[in-house]
Amino acid sequence: MNTSSRISIVIVGAGHMGSALALGLKNSNLNISMTVIEPDPIRRTTITTDGVCTQESMPELKNTNILILAIPPQ
Repeated sequence: MNTSSRISIVIVGAGHMGSALALGLKNSNLNISMTVIEPDPIRRTTITTDGVCTQESMPELKNTNILILAIPPQ
């Protein structure tokens, strides 16, 4: 992978762990594209207010480089 390539990251879950990961990555100044998937509208609004891109459901993952599952074991 070219070092100037933008890395695409999807984080599933915007609870304590997912939010911390997303905010840390957002503030890292890395060349990334990040989306957080969170079905709960309150959590989604909270993390969106912090400047993180969110979606309610999973996008197509074919162009995603890293998928992080930040959800409790089911």
